[in-house]
Amino acid sequence: MATNFPTSLDNLTNPASTNELDAPSHSQQHADANDAIEALETKVGINNSANTSSLDYRVRQLETVPTYTNEMAQDASAALFTHANHVNLTATYDDVSNQVILVGLGGVASKISQEVVNNTGGTLYKGQVVYANGAVGASGQLRVGLSSNSAESTSSKTFGIMEDTVADGAIGTVITEGLIEGIDTSSANPGDPVWLGSTPGSVIYGLTNKPHAPQHLVFIGIVTRAQQNTGSIFVKVQNGFELDELHDVYINGKQNNQVLRYNATTGLWTNQTIDNLFDPAGSAAAAQSAAASALSSHESDTTNIHGIANTADLATKAYADNAASAAAAAIVDAAPATLDTLNELAAAINDDASFAATVTTALGTKAPSASPTFTGTPTAPTAAVGTDTTQIATTAFVIDQIDASTQPGALYQTTAPTSPEVGQIWIDSDDEVDVFDKNIIRRQTFTAVAEQDTFTTDIQFIPGYEQVFMNGILLLRTTDYTTPTEHTVVLTADATAGDIIDVITITNLNSVNTYTQAEINTLLEQNTSVAPLSISANTNLVAKKRYFVTSASALTLTLPASPALNDEIQIVDASGNASTYNITVARNGNKINGGTGNLIIDNNGGWYTLLYTGSTYGWKVG
Repeated sequence: MATNFPTSLDNLTNPASTNELDAPSHSQQHADANDAIEALETKVGINNSANTSSLDYRVRQLETVPTYTNEMAQDASAALFTHANHVNLTATYDDVSNQVILVGLGGVASKISQEVVNNTGGTLYKGQVVYANGAVGASGQLRVGLSSNSAESTSSKTFGIMEDTVADGAIGTVITEGLIEGIDTSSANPGDPVWLGSTPGSVIYGLTNKPHAPQHLVFIGIVTRAQQNTGSIFVKVQNGFELDELHDVYINGKQNNQVLRYNATTGLWTNQTIDNLFDPAGSAAAAQSAAASALSSHESDTTNIHGIANTADLATKAYADNAASAAAAAIVDAAPATLDTLNELAAAINDDASFAATVTTALGTKAPSASPTFTGTPTAPTAAVGTDTTQIATTAFVIDQIDASTQPGALYQTTAPTSPEVGQIWIDSDDEVDVFDKNIIRRQTFTAVAEQDTFTTDIQFIPGYEQVFMNGILLLRTTDYTTPTEHTVVLTADATAGDIIDVITITNLNSVNTYTQAEINTLLEQNTSVAPLSISANTNLVAKKRYFVTSASALTLTLPASPALNDEIQIVDASGNASTYNITVARNGNKINGGTGNLIIDNNGGWYTLLYTGSTYGWKVG
């Protein structure tokens, strides 16, 4: 028979004892047995069978594969983890403890991100803070908008920072936790906390800029690098809570002027009105009514006031008013109207709480009336000329008095005085004068201070041609005084305070037909022969110069544009090769020898003198 094995099992029926010997026939039974045995042999296969469907062939193939142990499985898993293409992560395999060790790269944090859909109506930029404001249908993708701390709706669902720039309606990535890099953090410092700002999508850096009510507090993360283009923030969003979002606070129907009150029974803080603060049962109105009733019994009863045995001692309003007025009048007494209140008195002393100390300090700076000593530059009224009292004499008075009187120290007359004073000096003069030209003879008077020895005159004098008097007595030069400068007289012995020092000087004698230093310099320049100058390049010529040309190439010498009459310039071919390297003298707008052409020097060793004669002929060449 044909067998179904190995596709399916054959149903082989053994003959029963009651079966006839030929049903089935003996040969048929042997044929069925042989077919089954042959099918089994084909399936099992002979040794080293080439039949790929035989068991012998397949077992032999398995025998060539190494035994797959636990160690082999562990090594294979380790190879996957330690692959070199991991980002921001290193993985090592400990073959002894059979552990895979994962380590983040130094300075780099792992991050969690989320794909979102831009739902702002405009472009979302990298680094902007966003919040969830919806989802896209069955896909479940979040829609996001720009966060702001100005409202609960735009702050409470803040969950990350945009990692890329995304057009409206497009899909982008938000870093919800971890490191975002490549953003502008130049206004921050490393380690600054990052807060949600009021401008949509913005952030605020630093503890000093931490938002406060009514703004909503949302912590965004920490600045890890402060830089304009490569800054970074570790994102870790933490949203602040509203008061009624705390787990042990229950606020229902909040109103103005309410407070929180703890209820130990419920374990909650609840909002209460002021009326019910000390009356949880809400019977404040009843308490007020009871208090009013208790007080009403005393409204008309003056005989039963607690603590007062004799009601006659009670002061009436009129009595209190009169007593207060009398006390105030006693304080004011006869004070003027502008100083009868404490405010007016305070204003009078400039609201100075330390007025006594201020006055004491001010008085300490004043000189005593007896033998005062003055500092600085004190002033006093100037007495009239001729005043002879104990009044203080100012410097102005002394000068006026000296000018109005005849000084015995120096009398300039044509004849000797008929009634000379003691110590008076007569100077024989061509004219009798009281006032001399200050540019010829001048008297300057000084009133000495104690121990003064140096006196400085206003106008320069000729040392040796001065006369110095002390209190009208002529002093000897070098013995009694010296003149170290043309303005200074130094006494050998110090003067006493009040000594009168007269200095008569001869100064700045007048002269005519003179020259100043500048005029003399100009005359010297005009009458000095030309100065030599060596040149080897193009040059702008200057009057009163002699130029020695030493160039090995042609060059141009430019005459002055605005020469003066009699200006002279000399040019010498010092190198002796002008025939090869011509020297061009550019006229610079002025004529040369009456013509309008430039001067060409082309003879070796030539010496040329140019003299400016005026605009008609210009420079004459000789």
